[in-house]
Amino acid sequence: MSVASGCRLKWSTSVGDIVKRTSALINYARSVYDKVGSSKPDTFEMRKDVFEKFVSVQKNIDSSFSDEYRRYVDRKVQLGRRNGLHLDDDKRKLIEALNKEENQLCIDFQRALNEENTLLEFTDEELTGCPADFIDGLKKLPSGKREVSLKYPHYFPIMQKASNPETRRTLETAFNSRCVKENSPILKRLMELRKERATILGFPTHADFMLDLRMAKTALNVDKFLSNVGTKLKEAQVKETARLLELKKEEVRFG
Repeated sequence: MSVASGCRLKWSTSVGDIVKRTSALINYARSVYDKVGSSKPDTFEMRKDVFEKFVSVQKNIDSSFSDEYRRYVDRKVQLGRRNGLHLDDDKRKLIEALNKEENQLCIDFQRALNEENTLLEFTDEELTGCPADFIDGLKKLPSGKREVSLKYPHYFPIMQKASNPETRRTLETAFNSRCVKENSPILKRLMELRKERATILGFPTHADFMLDLRMAKTALNVDKFLSNVGTKLKEAQVKETARLLELKKEEVRFG
């Protein structure tokens, strides 16, 4: 039986079973990430000789070729340029090194999140609003409190159902502080190398590099679009914020 087939969930599946099966999937995904991270980039998208063949084909495409064929060739050339295959050997090797380091850093970042094991403690009263079977499925400590992890099978039910705002605040704060010590330097390095790669490839920012393959094309276009949408939604935002505040005041008054 594969890992995936052994992790099908039923309505009778307990929280403990979900956590156990989630851990099995995480371990399997981790092994796949490690294999991908150890792969040599030149076996995939870093073959300069293959890139040059696509460039040659692109230059000789005529009206007899289909639109699909043209798009395929254009995209392969575009992807090759994003990997620096059009640059001199020194810059190309630098791009290759940056890509490989980025892949490994992303794996390390995700591994830290997967291995995170922070545990919180809440009383049954603090978990009011959550389904009884969910609360019963949580480990009960000698203190009488329930043990809660930051994994999704615990996080989402509590954030969606718990009526105590302090419970939600405590869980949300811990959830958004996961692996700060381990992942902060990784994130800093990722920002540095992505900026370096974008500069070498002729993009103003990493955002422009990422958007080059998408409809928006540039960070400036995205900024203009979001500003335009924000202006149009301002009136609705004011009304909805006022309504949410009214609901919160009622909850505080009657809670």
